[in-house]
Amino acid sequence: MARTTFKQSQNYVYMNYEDDMGEIKTRSFFVPWSGGYVRDENGSQVCKGLRYRGDTLICHDAEKLIDIIRKEYRYAKAQAKRDEARLYG
Repeated sequence: MARTTFKQSQNYVYMNYEDDMGEIKTRSFFVPWSGGYVRDENGSQVCKGLRYRGDTLICHDAEKLIDIIRKEYRYAKAQAKRDEARLYG
């Protein structure tokens, strides 16, 4: 499995990761400089666990965006692991 990498450029964060099929994917996230809702490359609001439903992520400082994305990625991976354990024991 490839390592997940994060890179910040101004008010954007780029995340490279390997999906379940083994393909390398890139997602990008951004927030206005003055802060606000976190959005993805399509302009959609991003929620907890980097999903599209639930509690919307808010970032008050664009320079902290990378920390929020890393945290939510770890949360999403941990949640997936718990779900898998619950399904397959």
